[in-house]
Amino acid sequence: MRPFASVMSALRQFAWRVVVVVARIIGFFLEPILMYLLLWLLWPLLVYIFRVKNRMVVIRKPGQRLHGKLLMTTNHHSLMDSFATGFALCYPDILWKPWLMPWQLADAQNSVFLRPLYRIIRIIPVEKNKEGKRKDHSAFQRAVDILRHGGNVNVFLEGTRSPTGVLLHPLPQVAAMALKSGATIRPAYHGGMLMVKPYRKIPGDGEPTWIRKRFGPMIEWLFDIRTGNTVYVAVGYDIAPGEVSILAGDNPEGRYPRLAHAIMDRIAEQERIALPLVNFRNAP
Repeated sequence: MRPFASVMSALRQFAWRVVVVVARIIGFFLEPILMYLLLWLLWPLLVYIFRVKNRMVVIRKPGQRLHGKLLMTTNHHSLMDSFATGFALCYPDILWKPWLMPWQLADAQNSVFLRPLYRIIRIIPVEKNKEGKRKDHSAFQRAVDILRHGGNVNVFLEGTRSPTGVLLHPLPQVAAMALKSGATIRPAYHGGMLMVKPYRKIPGDGEPTWIRKRFGPMIEWLFDIRTGNTVYVAVGYDIAPGEVSILAGDNPEGRYPRLAHAIMDRIAEQERIALPLVNFRNAP
């Protein structure tokens, strides 16, 4: 019986390997198609939410287009910021250049069953350590590798949502990502998203809406989207790799925090540029 059991065990292992190989082959051809379909399905939805229902204003520099090896750094207000900044910074270019769709670092579980979905929606899962802090070196290294090979990454310089809209302390890890990859940094500031997607620290936080009363706190946390506001995105001048090194300085001590604060200054500059224009637009 032992030889028979060992043969059956070997056959099961072989069958499992065949399934994995076939799944990877199918995924290799299917994932780009699904990603491209997702981009086209999202486009009218994002136009409706941000252009029609919330008057989005995008202020960009002349001739600024989407290209590869781009590290997009923005501030962070709400759970919908990835959609708002992605729509402003990437559309419509990614409709005919889908390989330039940026990857997002997100607080998500790195499950083997979710990896195909993450690749389709361009998510790099960042797992928490035992202390509950998001310190995942593998996610950081993957983002660096994507940038080195000509891909794009969109990160929030603050690392967490600002409940009031005030810019928070920048993360030096974002600066390290730029220096290690040699990517071009594109800083941008967005405002008005706290009116579209109110800040809730956890599901059930804050004043209840009709969504919570009818469907529960989790549905409210995800789908409480307001309309009739002005969302603005101001895009700064690109910071080329040579300028990135200059801003970081020659002294190795404090190089990453120094560059992170320089990037935050560029984002704050876009806030000062955009606010008067938006106030003028909202004037009666």
